[in-house]
Amino acid sequence: MSSNLIDLSIQHYGNPEAVAVLIADNPQLVTNSVEFELTDDVETLHATSLIIRDEDDLKLKKVLKELDGKIIES
Repeated sequence: MSSNLIDLSIQHYGNPEAVAVLIADNPQLVTNSVEFELTDDVETLHATSLIIRDEDDLKLKKVLKELDGKIIES
């Protein structure tokens, strides 16, 4: 499975703009803190134990409902 930060953001928040929140809560996703791309593949091992904020305003519940728990891959 190949996911990136944008994929994970959409999958868990329904919103690609939630990438900053995802990184802030899960710094292990960014292996090189100096230079990284949002489209770089993320280790699936790290992606299985993510901290996701339930109360975050960036969450788009309509999109999440439509995704119905599907895994996003690019």
